[in-house]
Amino acid sequence: MPENFAQTIVDIALLNSVTQHALNRMQSELPANHLYDDLPRYIASSSHLITPNQRRDFEISLYKQSTQWFDTHPSPAQRVAAVRRFDAKGILHERQPASA
Repeated sequence: MPENFAQTIVDIALLNSVTQHALNRMQSELPANHLYDDLPRYIASSSHLITPNQRRDFEISLYKQSTQWFDTHPSPAQRVAAVRRFDAKGILHERQPASA
């Protein structure tokens, strides 16, 4: 189960990065009156454009981050290490995307 947690850490960080990119792009397109009707769909479709090599590089850089003095949470690498150390089983085991 620790590997699911590690994958979730990467997925959330990657979605945060894609979301920031999408918001920056939207802001730059405002002067042209170009608006997006469905922001979540745009973000999800943008995340699928990331190549496996880009994802690997992102994951490597994510795990190189260290916890800084004023951080409120441990670094991703420290979080994953703690879960592995305790061999936490977790409570969510489904890998399918959520749907309404």
